[in-house]
Amino acid sequence: MDRKYAVIEFTTEKSVELVPKSWLCENISKCLWPYDLRGSNLTNAIKKTISPGKDWVLFPARLLRSLDDYEHGKKLAEKAEFTSDLESYSFDPETEFRV
Repeated sequence: MDRKYAVIEFTTEKSVELVPKSWLCENISKCLWPYDLRGSNLTNAIKKTISPGKDWVLFPARLLRSLDDYEHGKKLAEKAEFTSDLESYSFDPETEFRV
């Protein structure tokens, strides 16, 4: 099954982000990134999985994990900043989003 989102590492910058899978290209070794979007506009673009624009920049990237849930993906991206072991991370919305 094809997943909606991807947690990726930008290999040159050594940063991790959650992006729509539609932003990945060249056999998942590159990711298009919207330089003109920031803050909530960028968050909304990712959540709504908007299509890449013609002026977006292509960066080297490495796929860490594919998934369907945005909130789970954000948690994994945060975790990936500090570890490479995303497979052992289990997401439980009941405990992770308790107030």
